[in-house]
Amino acid sequence: MRSFLHRLLRRFSPALGSVFAVLEILCSKTGWWRSVKESRPVDAQGKPLPWMTYPALAWMDQLDLAECRIFEYGAGWGTIHWAGRAREVSSVESDAAWVQRITPRLPPNVTLHGPMDGASYIAAARIGAPWDVVIIDGRHRPDCAQVAVEVLRPGGLILLDNSDWFTTAADYLRSQGLTQVDFQGFGPCNAYTWTTSAFFGAAFNLKRLPASWSGADRGAIPYQP
Repeated sequence: MRSFLHRLLRRFSPALGSVFAVLEILCSKTGWWRSVKESRPVDAQGKPLPWMTYPALAWMDQLDLAECRIFEYGAGWGTIHWAGRAREVSSVESDAAWVQRITPRLPPNVTLHGPMDGASYIAAARIGAPWDVVIIDGRHRPDCAQVAVEVLRPGGLILLDNSDWFTTAADYLRSQGLTQVDFQGFGPCNAYTWTTSAFFGAAFNLKRLPASWSGADRGAIPYQP
């Protein structure tokens, strides 16, 4: 039905046909509409996603995290997602009710610290360090950014969500010689765009997945020579 409507619109109004195609990608292929209905970050198949922008998730999709150890400030659906891709995930959470809710869903390769807040929350990343990837998506982000640099292994990666809001944290990470790459756009659940940023140094060495990755499951069109 959607395909028929798309062809009909493109026949009578190419502009409306393009609008329909964009909405189909955003609402259906990315899983955005499903995430809104379920009030949780999921993809089109209902699998958990990190609550980050789709451009950042697409970039992370290209990286081979199978042997990586990840630390995450702020536990949630993203914790389950990263656990399915990484060797080990350690996460800290401040909300006691959320810890109780999410714990039964976590797989064996996840260690959840919490509930913690304040200094113990910020310092939690030191437990088990160093890390290949540090994700800052919870409380105390400027302070957590300082610890993230300390616990990141050489060649690793820091992800800072809502970097357009937490500019002090982004400023600090850049001041430590890290390159900032911004991924602005839509993401699960929200009806607005925001920015997730990646920070890495000159020695960045996380491996890519095979070049056959295309992003087609998120609406990309394969190249046809």
